[in-house]
Amino acid sequence: MPTAQTKDARYVAELERRCRELERRAQAAEAQRAELLTIVSHDLRNPLGVVMVTTTLLARELGGEPTHDRQLQTIKRAALDMNQIVEDLVDAAHIDAGRLSIGQEVHDAASIVEAAAMAAALATAQRPIAVVKEVVPHLPALYVDRARVLQVLSRLVGNAARFMQKGGSITIRAEPTPSGARFSVTDTGPGIAELDRPMLFSRRPPEGRRACQGMGLGVYVAKGIVEAHGGHIGAQSELGRGSTIHFTLPAAEGLGLTNHHRRD
Repeated sequence: MPTAQTKDARYVAELERRCRELERRAQAAEAQRAELLTIVSHDLRNPLGVVMVTTTLLARELGGEPTHDRQLQTIKRAALDMNQIVEDLVDAAHIDAGRLSIGQEVHDAASIVEAAAMAAALATAQRPIAVVKEVVPHLPALYVDRARVLQVLSRLVGNAARFMQKGGSITIRAEPTPSGARFSVTDTGPGIAELDRPMLFSRRPPEGRRACQGMGLGVYVAKGIVEAHGGHIGAQSELGRGSTIHFTLPAAEGLGLTNHHRRD
């Protein structure tokens, strides 16, 4: 006749077996989700590329007519937004799986701000939004993935511009820190409610708030990219007075790298 101790051991063994089975099922479901996302994103990129190329060709043929130009620009912006969503979905899945690709090299921080400001000015050209760049002297060379850092700044600028009122401004700033550089994107928008701030870098927006309302995957992906570099990201905001999202990146010098590795 089984003893109480034997029954307890069997019960514990059964619980462990069930836990392993649940973990196996969860891993299989995650793998299927990732595979499906890869297929869908690949299939979406092709038609989006066709839309963007076609609108460019039509703009050349129909250029000069203001109504046509506005309509084609609207189509192109929508296609670019959809392509960004696809990219964010893929990057978010890689971040969740711990497989985000980062190719770090030595780059000049000031040139990154310059490129980000130019891209921001182009992205907001159709709206009355001022883009300001601020570069504090003596910035160190950084050991970063330049394209990924520009992606972070692009997402933060886009997030800031989404609800910007006429006459507003976005400031992209870089300043030195003891271990590298601190970047920030400051806007004069409506700010973020106190209840929403803890969810700012979450993968999902707060309940009752759609991702298109400024807390979508873009900021989550930005956080993942910064942390993959070994940096930190944070935010300050006040309703009616705008927001600042800032992040740090490592200097090349502290990692024993020299100008021979520089790519700028």
